[in-house]
Amino acid sequence: MSQQAASSKHSKPLRILHIITSLDVGGAEVMLAKLLASMNRERFLCSVVCLLPVGPVGGKIADQGISVQSLNLSRGKINLFGLTRLASIVRSFKPDAVMSWLYHADLLCAICRPLYLKVPLIWNVRCSDLDFSAHRPLTGRVVKTLARLSFIPHAVVVNSRAGQKAHQNLGYKPRQWEFIPNGFDQKAFAPNMALRHEARSEFGLLPNHLVAGMAARFDPSKGHSILLKAAAKVVRQIPDARFLLCGTGATPQNEALAGLIRQHALERACLLVGPRSDMARIYNAFDVLVSSSLTEGFSNSIGEGMACGLPCVVTDAGDSAFIVGPKQKVVPAGDADALADALIEVLGMEQDARHAMGADARQRVMEHFALPAIASRYEELFLRLCSKARGKPLL
Repeated sequence: MSQQAASSKHSKPLRILHIITSLDVGGAEVMLAKLLASMNRERFLCSVVCLLPVGPVGGKIADQGISVQSLNLSRGKINLFGLTRLASIVRSFKPDAVMSWLYHADLLCAICRPLYLKVPLIWNVRCSDLDFSAHRPLTGRVVKTLARLSFIPHAVVVNSRAGQKAHQNLGYKPRQWEFIPNGFDQKAFAPNMALRHEARSEFGLLPNHLVAGMAARFDPSKGHSILLKAAAKVVRQIPDARFLLCGTGATPQNEALAGLIRQHALERACLLVGPRSDMARIYNAFDVLVSSSLTEGFSNSIGEGMACGLPCVVTDAGDSAFIVGPKQKVVPAGDADALADALIEVLGMEQDARHAMGADARQRVMEHFALPAIASRYEELFLRLCSKARGKPLL
């Protein structure tokens, strides 16, 4: 039955309570905001609870007319007031289903399960890199505890096959796994020559410059050292090649990154522009999108770049090869020479060939990762689990 037909048959919308650790800028937080903007408002009434004080993504959600409330907890602490506050919110909202996002919210929702015992609980797991040495010690203990509690939720949603495998290896044994990849707004992220000219002018790029761009925070898992080693080889063969790096820590003030650039004599070839809020504009300045990740889940930057019509050169980390499909370039993670050779091949193509490769990338996003279709998969999951809980069909 179509959403419209279901809406006309059932006048009361299903009430979905989303509980998330943080509403700062991050992949899970942004995906929640995109999901809420895309769901059928006649069929679903959503409300959001944040464990920590509300960050910038919370403001964007509130601007949609969706309730956003905070438990105002501190990192690493769950206090009695926070639990009391959550109990009050649950009693007032009367959810038909509860979905938690990120580990600490998963744990809180498991602890507070008696508050909503008769409605489905869904965990939304967004991580695939389970190297806890890079995180606070508490995070590792939380995730191991969650593995033992994974029988509690009715389903565990993962946005990457790599994430599912990693959590299975850790001991997660939920009643049901549900794979729902990230979705992308192909209107917000699209080829745009005006944005391309604006961005390239801002960064002093000339028409002859061939730009390989990467959007990633500066972190060992993102493979910046591998990328810059590859970049040195690329620039020796294609002197007009430029590497535009954006994301948290991708700034000239980051001495670790600046040192790598000096080590490979790439001062003239690298542009560091830091975190940006105008990513559609930034992607349009690229000629090829590159991802040098050593570990990965489901990369938002790859999907966004594809939606902007960019050919892609990515490492075989997490779900990256699955995202780009067979018509883009995939090389082994950690192999700088293979990464350089793939970049040289793509940057050396005739412009029409690169554009055709980018058009294939955009088409794949539209066919497999379009935001409306991904939102529909979440809606179908909520309807299916609520139907089982009520003992009657809602579809």
